[in-house]
Amino acid sequence: MVRVEENKKRSWLSQIRKNKGMTQEQVASSSFIDRSYYSQIESGKRSPGLNVAKNIARVLNFDPLLFFKEDQNISLLEDTTLNKDIYERIKKLDSGRVVYLYSNYENYLQHAISFLLIGVSKNNHCVLIDNPDHLSQINKGLLTNLTIGEINKQIHFINLEDLKKPRTEAVVDHLIKIFNKIDDLESIYIWSHEQQDDSDNWVCQLQNRLISEDIQFKNKKILIVCSNNAANITAGTHIKMMRECPYLMTDFELVESPLYNSNQNSRIFPSFFIQENM
Repeated sequence: MVRVEENKKRSWLSQIRKNKGMTQEQVASSSFIDRSYYSQIESGKRSPGLNVAKNIARVLNFDPLLFFKEDQNISLLEDTTLNKDIYERIKKLDSGRVVYLYSNYENYLQHAISFLLIGVSKNNHCVLIDNPDHLSQINKGLLTNLTIGEINKQIHFINLEDLKKPRTEAVVDHLIKIFNKIDDLESIYIWSHEQQDDSDNWVCQLQNRLISEDIQFKNKKILIVCSNNAANITAGTHIKMMRECPYLMTDFELVESPLYNSNQNSRIFPSFFIQENM
C-alpha cells in the first residue's frame, strides 16, 4: 500500500476529477468505495491499495501508477525524460528480452521495483531472480506500494543462494514450476540479476524446455530483463549482447541495438521491434 506524508493533499487527483466534471460522490460510487474513503485519499489522509487505485484510475482515466510515484524513499520514477522513456517503453511490452547494464545500485533497485509494479498493474505474474540482499531491498520497496497479499499473489521470488543444483538448471526448474501453476494469464514478467553473463545459459534452456515439454504456458508471452553490473562486463561480452538482444538498457535509457539481427529471433521471445510495429 502506498504510504504518503500525512495530510499531503493529492492536488493532482482533485484536479483530474474536476476536469472530468465529477463530484467526489460520483467517483467513489463508480470506484465501488465509500465517499468518505475517497475524500481521505484525495486529501492525503489515506492511501489506496492496488485494486482501489486501479478502480479510481479507470473512472478518471489516468495511470494508476501515479499513486505509486508518491513515495520519497524509493520513487517509482525519477522526474527525468530518459527514465520516463524507459517506463513508457516497458509499459508497452508484453514479451521479449532486454539486457540491462547498470552502473548505480540505487537505480538498479528503482528500475527493478518499477518493472515489477508495471507487471502487477497489468495483472501479470512476475518473477524476481536475485541474491538475498537485493531481494530484501526490492521487497521493501514493493511493500511501500503493494500489500503483502498482492505481492504473494503476483510476485514469485527466486533466491540464488538457495539453489542447490547448478545455477542454470535450478533457475529453469523453478521457472517451469511457476509456469505450470499459472493458467489464467497471457504473459509473465521476469527480472533476473545475472552473474558473470550467464543469462544466455538459462534463457536458452528455458526456451528449449518450453518448446520440448508439454507445458501449458509455453505459448504465452514472456518479458525478460537480464540485469548485469556494467563494471563486470567486457567489451566483447557487450558486443555479443548487442547482437543477441533487440534492446539494451542502462540506468537512464532504453535503446534499440544496432547489431541485433531479427532473423535470429526465437519464436518464444520475439523482437520488440516486430511487436511495436504489429
